[in-house]
Amino acid sequence: MTTTKTKVAIDKAEVGGAEVPGATLTLTGKDKDGNAVQFEKGSLTIGEDGKIVNGTGDSLVWVSGKSATIVNVDDGTYTLHEEVAPDGYEVATDITFTVEDGKVTVGGKEVEKVVMVDEIVTTTST
Repeated sequence: MTTTKTKVAIDKAEVGGAEVPGATLTLTGKDKDGNAVQFEKGSLTIGEDGKIVNGTGDSLVWVSGKSATIVNVDDGTYTLHEEVAPDGYEVATDITFTVEDGKVTVGGKEVEKVVMVDEIVTTTST
């Protein structure tokens, strides 16, 4: 049985929507049977100026670039986690998304791309 991979665009953006390079991100997943997804070579296409840290195995790790990163995945549930935020930004909350029959959903809503938003660090003066 052959499974069709779904291309999922992942953007790392600031609140205004501009791409934020320099975030270290990790993607893990579970297939429909609850088993850890094993990512194959070629599963990860990095955006401009990004860098692959780990491109195979049970997690993909990369540093975001100036454009979206593309992952090729099977049906399953995936968690996008920010290990390290770029200087001047807060670490974002994890995003869980589901891929089923070529459709990507976040929180039950179908999306064209998964967008993780970093908020700028704010300091308060005393």
